[in-house]
Amino acid sequence: MKGQYYVLGNIEGIPLYLKPSGPIDFSQDYEWSESPENRVEGTFEEMCEILDEYFVHGEFNSISGIISRG
Repeated sequence: MKGQYYVLGNIEGIPLYLKPSGPIDFSQDYEWSESPENRVEGTFEEMCEILDEYFVHGEFNSISGIISRG
């Protein structure tokens, strides 16, 4: 079930959306994508859990992420 929140990043003015890894590289659970179609969505609490578990000092793969409401 999809929620109203997702994790949004930005690099050089390009919005990036956190999505599940794949279809080629599954070495991490998540990756960034410019396409919002496959973004991970859920409750605010679920997005907080992702940030707590996968982000270090607010960054994932050297890109800062914030919880955004869609």
